[in-house]
Amino acid sequence: MKATHQVVITADISRPVEEISEIISLFIGMHPAEKQQEILQAVDQSVGEALAGLVSDTASDK
Repeated sequence: MKATHQVVITADISRPVEEISEIISLFIGMHPAEKQQEILQAVDQSVGEALAGLVSDTASDK
């Protein structure tokens, strides 16, 4: 059996940037320093891909 840690989050969707930043900070703080850079780089990659998809969709709409 593997122990699993869970976090229940309530976020105010009217403040998306602030809430997402706070959630990322929460998760980063739950991991050792040597893992934090790896996590942030993976999040950066995911955000970059999402942004590229939006830019691509916007360009194809024109």
